[in-house]
Amino acid sequence: MLAWTPVTVHRVATPSELVVLGIGLVLMLTFDLVLLRRAFSTAANAASSMHAADSAQAQNQAGSFESASAEVRALAEALEGMLSRLERERRDSALRELAAQERERLRIASELHDEVGQMLTAIALRAERAAEDADAADRGALLEISETALSGLEDVRRIARELRPEVLDDLGLVNAVVALCGRVDRQRASAYGGSSTWSLPKLAPEVEL
Repeated sequence: MLAWTPVTVHRVATPSELVVLGIGLVLMLTFDLVLLRRAFSTAANAASSMHAADSAQAQNQAGSFESASAEVRALAEALEGMLSRLERERRDSALRELAAQERERLRIASELHDEVGQMLTAIALRAERAAEDADAADRGALLEISETALSGLEDVRRIARELRPEVLDDLGLVNAVVALCGRVDRQRASAYGGSSTWSLPKLAPEVEL
């Protein structure tokens, strides 16, 4: 500005020349500030998208830097790629966690059904056989033991089904949903009037769960 204006500055500046130089300095700093705020605003948007919880929102923000400089656009593209990788890792980690939980549920349900269930069944049978040969005083107690063991066996089977429904692995999702509706009906003393002729596409195991 000073180069194209009729302003002269002596070796020892006069007060009026100092005023002109001061005004020029203020204008230059204001112009620089405007440019810097514009440049750093795009960087601030990139930082805010990095902190965004929703990766889709962050990617939308990262894609809004078309008018920014090439360096900021490159940063936004790198950020978008990083967010995509983080989202995939988070989804894969959740699937691995779900698979691990289901394997543990399946193991516990199998042990409950095989070990505890068989033990309770054996106790009930032995109590019934002993009641046949026992006198009247002990027969009632033995039959009560048998009924208690059978009731415990039903509880163990219920817990095992709630941990991991066998029908889901054996008969598929539709029959598992029908069995679940029937169990809810029995608990609420209601009547299930649905149909089991649904047609579902092939789903991944974690989606069925």
